[in-house]
Amino acid sequence: VFQTPEFVRPVDCPVMYMEPCIDITAEKNKLLSPKEVKKYLKEIKGDHRNRPVDPDQRFFLCVSRYDPWKGQKQVIKAFESLMEKYPDVDLYFVGSFATDDPEGVKYYKEIMKLAEENPRIHLFKNLSNFQVNAMQTKAEAVLQVSTREGFGLTATEASWKGTPVIVSNRGGLKVQIKDGIDGYVVDPENVEEIAKAMEGVLNNPLRAREMARHARKKVEEKFALTSVE
Repeated sequence: VFQTPEFVRPVDCPVMYMEPCIDITAEKNKLLSPKEVKKYLKEIKGDHRNRPVDPDQRFFLCVSRYDPWKGQKQVIKAFESLMEKYPDVDLYFVGSFATDDPEGVKYYKEIMKLAEENPRIHLFKNLSNFQVNAMQTKAEAVLQVSTREGFGLTATEASWKGTPVIVSNRGGLKVQIKDGIDGYVVDPENVEEIAKAMEGVLNNPLRAREMARHARKKVEEKFALTSVE
């Protein structure tokens, strides 16, 4: 069983495809009311500077482990190119890394250094499922611009919540999102392209939300675990 045709390898047996899916009844994917979103955001202890979360702050969000393949540095460069034009929007990262992976720890420290140099970049860790849910629901857009990716369930989760997504043209992300229909699809190595998509969300929020509605319908029809037999 393979999740997309591009991952198929020669095997001496019949092959079928089955995309991953999310449990829409789980804490991380339960649809939250605006009141609940504000409640869970207020419960977050703070970012890497121990600053509390402002529930009214506008922000872009990346949810993934700290890994060179996840495109965090490209997102930072894209965001910094827009900062002067959009002074009321910040950038949030929610992630983790394997403590037994020295490369992961090293990369986290690199991202931390970049965040320390920019007061509008915030790193969060040890969040509950409901808190991650609230961030995904509140974000202007969720970015998953991996240079390598399996399926990218964080994009699925955000789409289910009706949040616009910006994804790379890698792995299962391009199966979920069609550029200009369900969200924005970008080249993860092209910082200008990422920035243009971020600006598209801010400049045309109605179009972004319309694309998000298309993405949510697709999740409901194809990528949601609604029953187990």
